[in-house]
Amino acid sequence: MRLLVTGRAGFTGSPFLRALLSATPVSAPRAVTVLDPSAGRGPAGPPPFAGRACVDHVPGDVHDRPLVQELMRHHELVVHLAEEPEAARTGSDLPGTRTLLRSAVHAGVTRFVYVYDHYRALRLTLDGGAAGQVHDLGDGAELSAAELTGRLLTECGRSGGAR
Repeated sequence: MRLLVTGRAGFTGSPFLRALLSATPVSAPRAVTVLDPSAGRGPAGPPPFAGRACVDHVPGDVHDRPLVQELMRHHELVVHLAEEPEAARTGSDLPGTRTLLRSAVHAGVTRFVYVYDHYRALRLTLDGGAAGQVHDLGDGAELSAAELTGRLLTECGRSGGAR
């Protein structure tokens, strides 16, 4: 399954990607695409997956509709790490999330996981152009970083540890 991940350097993104990649065979060709606006610049430094054949690192932003639409055509699952709580409260993250969801629906992506703050995530099952089912991965409770990473890995069909 081809996985598109947005963001990589945040509270959830860094441990999630490290765990995901430890559970992904190094030789898996382009199994994971990371759409990342920082592209290795700034305080986050180089990505934790630099040099791995299983990862396609795409510098870009979730607001870039043509880029997002092109990426969606090649993926079955999206994990959107829009975990900035202030952006969620103010709604400043909504345009990027809307671009991702619309592009996913248009491309026929059926699984979409939305991490909307440091401790909460939803799984959306996209069905015929709409959210068919919404499931709170924390069942209404805040999750620790380790719990959230574990549940995200489960959504991706992977478990921790090397394969």
